[in-house]
Amino acid sequence: MRMELRFAELYLYSQREEKARFVDLDSNIIVFEGESATGKSCVLKSLFYVFGAETKKFPEWIKKNVRILLKFYIGKNIFYISLSRCYIDF
Repeated sequence: MRMELRFAELYLYSQREEKARFVDLDSNIIVFEGESATGKSCVLKSLFYVFGAETKKFPEWIKKNVRILLKFYIGKNIFYISLSRCYIDF
């Protein structure tokens, strides 16, 4: 049985920068646009990171102490992954 994976929402919070961001991913087409240093790469890195990408590839991430919450669907089931300081909760 084939199941569809769909991202729904991404929440990012940087304690060091004291900034929070919400990204609505629940769309068929998503386009990120903006000037340099506005967070486009941050969104993509967050998706890689929350699914287990090696943190040594993102040393700036560790310095910013970013907390991530991702809401996603597999089929009709809703899942959440929360990551903070390399600890993952399902």
